[in-house]
Amino acid sequence: MRPLLLLLVASMMLHQAFAMQIEPSQEEFSIDVLNVRRGLLSNFVTKVVSDENNLKFFATEGGISKFDGYCFTDFRPGEEYP
Repeated sequence: MRPLLLLLVASMMLHQAFAMQIEPSQEEFSIDVLNVRRGLLSNFVTKVVSDENNLKFFATEGGISKFDGYCFTDFRPGEEYP
């Protein structure tokens, strides 16, 4: 009788542990669209890279766009930058 009781308690504890992990997250997040209307060089993006300062670099067919979370800085081919 005792092994059956231990098995029942153990299975209930495991069920509770797994149920807590499966519950949906309460985190909120927003999705924002970045496109040419917002300042991106081109809507055709081939690669996105994020650096240690959380700046996003978008490789587009028109050049590279750097996004700091508020605005874009463009780097076009053939232009000289200091």
